[in-house]
Amino acid sequence: MRLPDPGQAGTLDDLVAALRLLKAWSHDTSYAVITRIVNDRWRRAGRPLSELTRKSTVAGYFAFGRSRLDEELLVAIVLALRTDDEYAERWRHALRAIRAQVTASASAFIDARCDLPSAPEGFIGRHAELRRLANLSGAGGTVLIQGMPGVGKTWLAMHAAHRLLSSSADEFIQLVADLRGFAAEAPPACPSAVLGRFLRHLGLRREQIPRDLAARAEVYRALLRDVRVLVVLDNAADEKTVAPLIPDSPHQNVVITSRVRLTGLRDAAHIHLTALDPAESLDLLRCVVGGTRIDAETAAAGRIAARVGQHPLALSIVGRHLRQHPDWSVGDYARPVTLALAGGVRSALAVSCRGLPAGTRRVLRLLALHPAQDVGYHAVAALLDTDLTTTRGHLRVLVDAHLVRQPSAGRYVLHELVRGYAVELLGLEERASQVRAAMTRLFDYYRRTAAVAVSRLGRDGEEGHPSRRQANLPRVPDAADDPWRWMADEHANLLLMTALAADRGRPGLARDLATALWRYQCAIGAVRPRPRSSEVAHHPARAAHSGLEEFLREEDVPEETA
Repeated sequence: MRLPDPGQAGTLDDLVAALRLLKAWSHDTSYAVITRIVNDRWRRAGRPLSELTRKSTVAGYFAFGRSRLDEELLVAIVLALRTDDEYAERWRHALRAIRAQVTASASAFIDARCDLPSAPEGFIGRHAELRRLANLSGAGGTVLIQGMPGVGKTWLAMHAAHRLLSSSADEFIQLVADLRGFAAEAPPACPSAVLGRFLRHLGLRREQIPRDLAARAEVYRALLRDVRVLVVLDNAADEKTVAPLIPDSPHQNVVITSRVRLTGLRDAAHIHLTALDPAESLDLLRCVVGGTRIDAETAAAGRIAARVGQHPLALSIVGRHLRQHPDWSVGDYARPVTLALAGGVRSALAVSCRGLPAGTRRVLRLLALHPAQDVGYHAVAALLDTDLTTTRGHLRVLVDAHLVRQPSAGRYVLHELVRGYAVELLGLEERASQVRAAMTRLFDYYRRTAAVAVSRLGRDGEEGHPSRRQANLPRVPDAADDPWRWMADEHANLLLMTALAADRGRPGLARDLATALWRYQCAIGAVRPRPRSSEVAHHPARAAHSGLEEFLREEDVPEETA
């Protein structure tokens, strides 16, 4: 394995990626060993105990999405992995070069302009969103386009803005700013500085521009009160940044993009941008790669699109790789999520995760342990070993950050790319013992809750009267309150957990889960021979139960020891 070259790093994430490669090169030295070597070296150099580092701090240097790295600790970690002073100094110089680039970017000209950049080429789909944006633009006002990183918010905003200008006979004052709310390296734009640039575009001389933010906002709104104005504010982090930049005019059209929900914007219309549909995903690949190659392997292209969750940025990354490797077939891409993460999605997600509370980041990591996409919050609480109120709070933060989707009350979905990134975080930030404990709690939750649910399904006979063993089980609210609904919602997850338990050598657990599924199937036929159409929608085909009956008829296998 080649020794990584820190000089090739252009960002902190690139430097972290090189550091992870160096750790692999050193036979994957543990964080505990690295910490001990660093502290031993620093003790010999005379450092006081208060300045020694901790294992969690060292492990954090291998995590993406960092906003800074301490120069001395980075060099010490490199020396712990490879005892070569000259090589370690190359890491110091690489970090200094990245810092200089960030400083120059932060102090450079604010990216605020008085005309729209060129319309994005190769814009695909989004017909419903464009129609809604056109209707909202006709009435004027403020529109917030929100969604997960890389889903195409900026492209949609710019495309819609160009359509508004071309379809209107009126002349618009155009003001555009990149607020850098979630930039990987540069700091967020200061609203006062953006306003200063806007006022210069509107004709004020430097000495006419007030110094404080409130006065600048007042002058800005007075100048735009009676004119047609189009303001595009891209990549906003919070309401405080964008509020001073919104004019107070009946003729305004303001388009804001953000990765988070900005609930504090009064009277703003919200558009939640989700992934492309399968047909649009193929169109995007055709646009990037060329129609001939995609049409020749449509099925394989469809599988790639599905594996990356129809995500526009991920599809563009895979498409560019295909275009740069004409000797590769579409079917060669067995791990498109890995390619997409390495191509830029990882950095985008890392920036979104950077500002999350530590407990919320842990929820995201542990969610990746669940084998299903659609998860109930009771199962998440079991993974975390915490109460439901705390669990819902963390999930609410993830939903607001568009890292987790909430399709219905109490249900949460993890996007394929977010799952891939969360799996990487698991290896960096969770001990193996913690992962095993979380999985044990999850298995126990499904085993106990399924037993409670099936014991309450029937109205008559054995299915309606739990056995003495089941009657002693603790009350599980989500199953006891509506067992039919719980079994319907968790049916697919129970199948997955049964298979996972069998794969992990836990036959007793697999048998208990399979028994609950079989009793549920029996209850469907015996208790509700003619289920309502709404219930049928929640039950997969009876063929989904194939193999369960045979599994239950196998010889009894003693439960594994705890």
